[in-house]
Amino acid sequence: MTAPTTLGRGEAAVTLEKAPSPHLHDDSGSRMIMLDVLLALIPAVLGSIFFFGFRVVPYYLISVAAAVLLDWICQKVRGGNRRFDWTPVVTGVLLAMSLPGNVPLWYPVLGAAVAILLAKELFGGTGRNFLNPAVTGRLVLRLLFVNQMTQNIWPRPGVPVPANLDAVTGATPLMIVKEGYAPENIELVASFVGNIGGKIGETSAVLLLIGAVYLLMRRVIRWRIPLTMIVTIAVLALLIGWARGVTGHLPQFVLGHILGGATILAAFFMATDYSSSPSTPSGQMLFAIGIGVFAIIYRVFGDYSEGLTFAIVGMNFLVPLINRYTMPRVVGEKSGKEKDGTSQNKGR
Repeated sequence: MTAPTTLGRGEAAVTLEKAPSPHLHDDSGSRMIMLDVLLALIPAVLGSIFFFGFRVVPYYLISVAAAVLLDWICQKVRGGNRRFDWTPVVTGVLLAMSLPGNVPLWYPVLGAAVAILLAKELFGGTGRNFLNPAVTGRLVLRLLFVNQMTQNIWPRPGVPVPANLDAVTGATPLMIVKEGYAPENIELVASFVGNIGGKIGETSAVLLLIGAVYLLMRRVIRWRIPLTMIVTIAVLALLIGWARGVTGHLPQFVLGHILGGATILAAFFMATDYSSSPSTPSGQMLFAIGIGVFAIIYRVFGDYSEGLTFAIVGMNFLVPLINRYTMPRVVGEKSGKEKDGTSQNKGR
């Protein structure tokens, strides 16, 4: 949102447009940022191929190819000479990582079309979209194909699986905590490592955290959104576990919410998207708290165990409002009460 501010009077008056950051746009900077994100995703992508086999590779290839092709077509239609900035590649990879590895191969094509055409280009392209493209693409698929998109795939034969974990019909930690129980330690270890059922690229917390540390060290992302979101989920999970009587296994219950599902992937790679997250520090923390609250509400009261897709997109819609009310006041600008008082005095 922008709001004009007039400085000076008469012919010397200058009108400036106030708006949240970023104020400077640099294609080379955005390319480097997206390359860093891709590098950070490599461990989780390679891990997903190891755990689930080469059957997941086509999802990555098709999703990225569809996103890049559609982005290229949009740039040709728009005209101009905007350089390739790797954002469609990141969108394609994140979309593929959030899919089950047993859905038809045209799912990533449809998801990429929603992500690029509707969530991104419809609002002006890179940097102007207020919805996270990859999450929006997955959301539409989730709404259209509920049964298929809520399935989990399990590690390929030959991958070491903890002794007490059924690799075919076993429940994931997130499914267990939704029923009000605490996962066993062996299931939490499997979820931390990645040899457990789930979507293509969200099962290995340790590989995702390796990429997250890289992004934090490179200052591509800040700690506020991911840490606040995870702490919010942990605190609410602790309270829910206590209310449900899981007193003897509260740590395992909380870890089930954090390590299970898409919590780590969403916290560090989706909720931190520049275009669809707030610009101000306080706004970022408020945004992350909202995601955590909505995710826990859906996990507890919803029909299915995961709700981060709905939580992120829902909070994306509130970002302009959050930016508006958390944006620092310009030095010398009067507050709303002062403006009202001035206008009343003029009326007298």
